[in-house]
Amino acid sequence: MKWFKIVKRKRTPLFNLLTVEGIVNKYNKTIDFDYNFKNFVFLNKTWYGEEEDHSKIEKTISKRLDKDKFFLKKFLEKAYEQAEEFDQICKKIQKTDFSKSSNQELKKSFLEYINFILILISYIEILLPLDIVSTKRLNSILKQKVKEKDFQKYFLLFSSPSKIGFFEQENEKLIESLKEIKKDPSLINALKKEKLNEKLSSLFKKHLEEFSWFGNMDYNGKFWNEKDLILRLKAMIDDDIDLRLKEINEIREKREKDIKDAIKKLNLSEDEVLLIDAIREIVYFRTFRTDILFRSGYFVKNLFEEIAKRMNITYQEIFQYFHKEIIDFLDSKEINKKLIEERKKNYAISSIHGEIEILYGDDIKKLESEIEKEEIEEIKEIKGSIASQGKVQGKVKIINTASDLPKVNAGDILVASMTKPDYIIAMEKAIAFITDEGGITCHAAIVAREMGKPCIIGTKIATKVLKDNDLVEVDAEKGIVKIIKS
Repeated sequence: MKWFKIVKRKRTPLFNLLTVEGIVNKYNKTIDFDYNFKNFVFLNKTWYGEEEDHSKIEKTISKRLDKDKFFLKKFLEKAYEQAEEFDQICKKIQKTDFSKSSNQELKKSFLEYINFILILISYIEILLPLDIVSTKRLNSILKQKVKEKDFQKYFLLFSSPSKIGFFEQENEKLIESLKEIKKDPSLINALKKEKLNEKLSSLFKKHLEEFSWFGNMDYNGKFWNEKDLILRLKAMIDDDIDLRLKEINEIREKREKDIKDAIKKLNLSEDEVLLIDAIREIVYFRTFRTDILFRSGYFVKNLFEEIAKRMNITYQEIFQYFHKEIIDFLDSKEINKKLIEERKKNYAISSIHGEIEILYGDDIKKLESEIEKEEIEEIKEIKGSIASQGKVQGKVKIINTASDLPKVNAGDILVASMTKPDYIIAMEKAIAFITDEGGITCHAAIVAREMGKPCIIGTKIATKVLKDNDLVEVDAEKGIVKIIKS
C-alpha cells in the first residue's frame, strides 16, 4: 500500500475512533455513492490515507459531476440539512436534566448523539477528494481563459468561501465588544491589568455562550473562558476599531465585486459559474463541517458530565474512553481500565481493508515501520501553495499546540502543521502564516484571505525545517519561503 500523510491533529481517543468508524463504515445513507475509505491509519497524532482509496473516490466524484452538473450543489444541500438536524438533537440534549435519568436513559441520549456524529464524520474525509476534483476543473477552466501571470489571482478569487464562517462572526462580535469597552475608562483599565470585573463578565457572558466551543477544537471538552477573551482584547486595545471593521467589510465587498467582474470579463458560461459557486460553497463547508462537530461538544456537556460523574472520573477523563467503552459502562459491563492508562501513553488505530484495530506497544512499532518516513535534508528554501498573496519578512514562531501561542509577537510569522480557530489570538498578531498541510479550503487559507495576510500552505516540511526566531521571507506571490538567517 502507498500511504500519504493527510493531517496531524492532537485529538482525543473518543473522537479519533469515531472518525475512523465514520470514514470506514457507511453510516450516512443519504450519500448515494461509495464514499468509504477502507485503508486508514491514525499513528503518532497523524492521519494517513492510502492513495488507491482516494483515487477511487476522486474518479467516482468526477463521473458523478460529468453526469450531473448539479451534483455538488445537491450534495451540499443534503449536508446542510443533516447539520441542521444534528444541531436540533444537540440543543434538545442541552435542555435535558440528566441528574435523575437512569443509565439506560443516558445511553439512549448518548447513542442518539454518537450515531449522528458517525453520519456527519463522512464529510470529514470526503471533502479532500471533492476538493481535488473541483479544483482540477477550476484549473482547467482558468488555463483556457487567463494568462499564466494572472492565474493565481483568479484561482484565489474563485476559491474564496461563499459566506462568512463562525470564525469571522466571532471575530467581528469580539471587536464590537471592544468598541463598548473603549467607551468606559474603567473597563479599559481592567482589561490592561487583566482583571475581570462585573461589567466585563456581563459583556463576555453572551459571547462565551455563542463561541466558547472554539476551545474544543481537539474534542477535549475544553472551552474558551473569560481569561481567553481578556488576553485577545488586551492585544487589540490600541487598535482603531472603526477602521478595523471598515477594512474587514471593504475586503469582503471588494472580493465579491471582483468575482462578479471576473465572471463577466472572462465570459464564463452558466455551467462554469455553477462550478465556481459550488467550489466556493465547498471552501466554506470544509470549515463548517468540523465546526459543527466541535460546537456540539458545548451543547452536550451536561450529558458527558453526568456520565463522567457516574463513572467516577473527571469530565476531562471521559474523552480518553472510546464510545463503545462508555456504552459498556452504561450497560453495567466491565471496562478494562489498564487499556485506558495504556492509551494515555500512546495508541494507534488502523483500518486495513475495513478491519479496524486498536494498537498498543510493539504493535505500534510494527505499524510505524510500514508507514513511509520522510527524510528532511538541510535546505534554504521551502515551497508550498499560495493561499493568500503578499510578501513579508519576519521571525518564525513554531506553533505545535495552543500552549505555544504566547510565543507569537506582533510582526512574527506563524508556522504550524495546520492552524485552528483557537490559534486566532496569535494569528491576529502574526504578519503571515506557513503550514505543513492544507489546500485552498483549509482554515489557514480562509483566515489569511479574511485578514489580508500572506499565507503559504501545504509545504509538508515547514515545521520540521524552520526553528523559532529564524528570519524568513514569505513570498506568497511565488509560493516560496526563503530562510534568510537561522
